[in-house]
Amino acid sequence: MQTIPEKDEPKLLNAICPGYPLPPGTWQNARYPASSPNAFKQYRNLIASLLMLDTGLRVGEVVGLLFADIYYDQKVFHTLTVRAEIAKREQGRSVPLSARLRFLLGAYEREQRSTTNFTPQTPLIYTKAKCNPITTRTLERIILNAALKSLGYPVHPHMLRHTFATRLMRLTDMRTVQELLGHKHITSTQIYTHVNDDDKRRAISRLDESNNQPHLPPARSDFAGTR
Repeated sequence: MQTIPEKDEPKLLNAICPGYPLPPGTWQNARYPASSPNAFKQYRNLIASLLMLDTGLRVGEVVGLLFADIYYDQKVFHTLTVRAEIAKREQGRSVPLSARLRFLLGAYEREQRSTTNFTPQTPLIYTKAKCNPITTRTLERIILNAALKSLGYPVHPHMLRHTFATRLMRLTDMRTVQELLGHKHITSTQIYTHVNDDDKRRAISRLDESNNQPHLPPARSDFAGTR
């Protein structure tokens, strides 16, 4: 099961939306990149990518979202409800939104409100010309092209979902991951228990830290009978 290494995530997101992500801890200062003629598409594509990377949504679920699923009275929900009609096997679910995603979604809504006549039933990830949802194939192509340009290897949208799930498996229990991913059977979630390169590097790093600890002198009993 292939995931995106942590070191490659910023490169990919920056290729999708130049200027993002900002240095760690500074994304709260982000501003909509209005100076670019492609600003709308870039920011829209960033939101779509983060919905997979930070919530584990499938690509079909992302393009099926409406503004009403994310916002109420110009405020971003803290929890996203994936409607059964857009979920795989109609397995609807609720997924809390990450802090960075809530912030960027807030900026996205404010910008769209000032430039586009959208309604709560407008697709969240849409084409600006006719406010139609973009297709899964289009989103796949956007991410693939950005990955080839910035990373030199292909990335499919499902890799973003895999990355989300794999990171969660290090932090919480499998049952919670199952619920967040919308898996009907726990066996579908078990595939994310694999070890990847980031896990191996962390293990060796911890070993290095352990080896650098000061060594204690042997206990007195170790010298028994040596006189």
